[in-house]
Amino acid sequence: MMKILQDIFTKNGHFNVFYALLLLAAVTLPMTTFLMLPIAILMLLNVVVEWNWRQKWQNIRQHKAIPSFFIFLSLYLIPFIGLILSFNKGRAMSCFDCYLWFLVAPVCCLTYDPELFTNRRIRIILKYFAFSTILHACILLGTATYRLLKTGDTGAFYYMKLSFLRHPSYVAMYSTFTFFLLLYFIHHYKKIISLPSVIAIILSLIILLALIVLLQSKAGLIVFAILTVMWFVYFICHVRYKLAWGALFLALTVGLGLLVFRTDVLPVNRLQETITQVQHHKEKPYGHGSSEIRLTVWKSTLEIIRKNLPWGVGTGDATDELCLNAIHKNYTNLIGHHFNAHNQYLQTLLTVGIPGLIILLTYCFYPLYFSIRKKDMLYLSFAIILIFNLLVESMFEIRAGVQFFAIINVLLWLLSVKKKPQTGQEERITSENVHN
Repeated sequence: MMKILQDIFTKNGHFNVFYALLLLAAVTLPMTTFLMLPIAILMLLNVVVEWNWRQKWQNIRQHKAIPSFFIFLSLYLIPFIGLILSFNKGRAMSCFDCYLWFLVAPVCCLTYDPELFTNRRIRIILKYFAFSTILHACILLGTATYRLLKTGDTGAFYYMKLSFLRHPSYVAMYSTFTFFLLLYFIHHYKKIISLPSVIAIILSLIILLALIVLLQSKAGLIVFAILTVMWFVYFICHVRYKLAWGALFLALTVGLGLLVFRTDVLPVNRLQETITQVQHHKEKPYGHGSSEIRLTVWKSTLEIIRKNLPWGVGTGDATDELCLNAIHKNYTNLIGHHFNAHNQYLQTLLTVGIPGLIILLTYCFYPLYFSIRKKDMLYLSFAIILIFNLLVESMFEIRAGVQFFAIINVLLWLLSVKKKPQTGQEERITSENVHN
């Protein structure tokens, strides 16, 4: 970092500014969104001041990123469409800064010279993100331990009390991605990682696993289980010592399953609660459990969508429409609350209709297609996290969701598109670069 700051006013100064800001964003993102808006604005200003658009277009072509650039950028069209359709223009305008990283990430990351924005630098950014996520996990678990020792409150290790800096769903999502990012690093660079580094990574994996289980984010647990099975199959098919790795991951999957379904292990088991709420939904359709509320919100959202196809109600009017529909239909568990759709696909269909849904689906499923075509397990894991989490949360209505998906998506795409099959000495040289 110090070397980058020293070189800011020398050759490649604009790139150095961009790279320093991106490193700062990677460190900031897991803990707070406080600095993310100023960082985004500074990165855009840096691009504008550089004012070499012809060269930037050439850089996009050198990255072989023309289709990807427009796909990643397309999601920033949604606030414009939503503004046109909205009566409440003031609320609609607030979506522009929420969606800002969907503009910043592709415009900044894909327009710099590939000779400067190398895979080594991208991996360093990902390592900064991983370090910050692990540090955040240690802070949460350390604080919970202190509260337990001071007050005897075992609930300090559970859900919202544990995750006091961020909503548990987002912390679980960051932690899940970091868990498999560390597996990716330890697998691909195992020949040159030192023993202390291996021990540190194993301890980090244990910390992240403990945090994911204790957070009790239902989506987080399900996604983690899906990815664990995927990586289990991957290790069975692609690595040496298949039986050892297979046994390890099978034990992890079974152990995690037993832990999260045993109601006497944790103060409250939210997966068990969800199963109970869904089973009794017909007898108690408007209950106040999180799953019962989510089912009612989905029902209400679909009712409004049917009346407003194909264009939707606009980003500024969606919350008002949900509130009015709850009153009109007497959805007692929604009255008095300002909910979003708790499903990004439904949220987008509600706000900007079928055109917006097409844009969203293209953005979400392109990483899935690309990662399968490139046989990139890390990018595929990210695609699964993206697609599944949007099913249960309106994550693009929250800055923490937009920033994570926009930045990591572009970085993993760049890492994947530049990746070449490596053998022997070539692999060793590339691996050494990670630690330089």
